[in-house]
Amino acid sequence: GSADGAFVLVAPAPQGVTDAASLDPEYLLDKIFDIKGRYGTFGKIDNRKVSKTKSDTEGNYVYRYVDFKFAALSPGGRDIERNGCLKATVIDGDVIMFLSSTTTNRWNKMKDTISGTITSFSAVPTPKTSLKGGEIDSGIGNKAALGVAGYDLLRFDSPVWSN
Repeated sequence: GSADGAFVLVAPAPQGVTDAASLDPEYLLDKIFDIKGRYGTFGKIDNRKVSKTKSDTEGNYVYRYVDFKFAALSPGGRDIERNGCLKATVIDGDVIMFLSSTTTNRWNKMKDTISGTITSFSAVPTPKTSLKGGEIDSGIGNKAALGVAGYDLLRFDSPVWSN
């Protein structure tokens, strides 16, 4: 498989946080590296650190950017050094993150492509609708097969990461 990957993650915003400027980068890493999440598949990741962070207003929304490094566990239990970056915003009480990482060996070659992809991400509130929630199918995922609704597929602790 490829050493590069990108995905969207959703987590509840910390109490009282309404915009990304006040998001603690460590809180974001806690969600990314949750034992039930994608990177926790082969064990808990404690070896991680924020290398750079900033917040930026783009249009009507505030985003938090975080560059980070971590050691992911391989299926064989060995540490694989990785670099990553994320862009996050807070919408309706949730943190919506788009993140990407690659192996440290590939980082210099891939960082411009990865940061360009991350920078292009934006998230906005869904328009309010008079339709009842049950009548619309988000089209993300198959609840019957996975046992999770489309939105829950993206949650930091979704069962999809470990299945």
